[in-house]
Amino acid sequence: MRHLRVTSWLSEIRKIQDADRVQRLRRCVQRRMAWHSPLTMLCYDHSFTEYEEEEEFAAFQQTTERKAEALSVAPKPPANTGSIAQIAEPQTLSTSTPQPSAAILQVLADLAFWEDEP
Repeated sequence: MRHLRVTSWLSEIRKIQDADRVQRLRRCVQRRMAWHSPLTMLCYDHSFTEYEEEEEFAAFQQTTERKAEALSVAPKPPANTGSIAQIAEPQTLSTSTPQPSAAILQVLADLAFWEDEP
């Protein structure tokens, strides 16, 4: 009965949209059940079915991959560049090539130490 009651509470808490309130209620459940570790709640939390968890993770994964694709759209460096430093210098890029973002320029500058010294 204890397990069923906690699962029922956690199922109702899961429906709440306010993240702060959810956290407070879950802490209250932990205190009421006299659990020393918040990890004990994992044994009782059956508010998600395995199918729902997999669906949620699939949506999360798609969102993450879309964000990664959006970030990975970077201009290709000119064909015969001699070093990373030359790629990072905006004046060496042709006018038809889009300018790299500040983040890309910073990454290239950070990687410049790998270049072989002449």
